[in-house]
Amino acid sequence: MLATFGGFGFVLFQNALKQHRATSVAPSDHVAVLLVPIGFAVVVYGQTLEGGMGTHILRLLALGVIVVGVVLLSTSPTVADDLEVAEADIAGGNSGKSAFERHRAPGRRRTGGAGGCSSAGP
Repeated sequence: MLATFGGFGFVLFQNALKQHRATSVAPSDHVAVLLVPIGFAVVVYGQTLEGGMGTHILRLLALGVIVVGVVLLSTSPTVADDLEVAEADIAGGNSGKSAFERHRAPGRRRTGGAGGCSSAGP
């Protein structure tokens, strides 16, 4: 049963990568990879999560931090900008340099709290 669901999940993930950007597919996959085994163990095998109320609260807090981080990364303008540069590189027209070498050309510096890219001079 586990192999069947694993294969089905793999096919769904690959299909999602074909239809959507990786920055929107990968974060949801990471959360699913974290939650599905725990849910599977509790529901199918009847396992319990050990610990008291404090431990359960810490687990939920940690999960919340992970979900917030996933959302922030998946909506980051810097990630989207770098992805557009990489997609342009795949489409062709590069000048012998990698997408990131062209994007981080001299005279451009990173600014902003999240490492955003700006075309401002030095």
